[in-house]
Amino acid sequence: MNIRRPIVLALITLNISYLCPCILLGVYRLKIAYKIRYAGTTKIICTMRDGSRERLLDTLSGYFGIGRTAGFAPHVEVIHADISQPSLGLSPLDYQTLSQQIGAIWHCAADVRHYASNTAELMKTNLEGTRTLISLARA
Repeated sequence: MNIRRPIVLALITLNISYLCPCILLGVYRLKIAYKIRYAGTTKIICTMRDGSRERLLDTLSGYFGIGRTAGFAPHVEVIHADISQPSLGLSPLDYQTLSQQIGAIWHCAADVRHYASNTAELMKTNLEGTRTLISLARA
């Protein structure tokens, strides 16, 4: 018998930059966060480079409406983190605490520009960022 247990704490990386060239990707990423919560996840931690919970909730409200976001908001915590930095730019204690608490990671952050004068910047975010999150999952 396969009994599905809800994930108590999930980490989701998002890129909701206003400069995101593909708005559909931004909507898709936000929709994932919304669906994770309503699939039974008790708490979602979202990484934001600016650490702005207000900006995240404003963006969610724009896509899903204030009513739906109001029900979602109490279950969302935003942490100031950067996937392109070692240990997400967190202190060793914060990184260790996060690694011990999360039950799942949804990695949706990426630099999706179709052009870049500096490919090293794309690699740092996309490749090294993914490696950073794999390390977090293994920690």
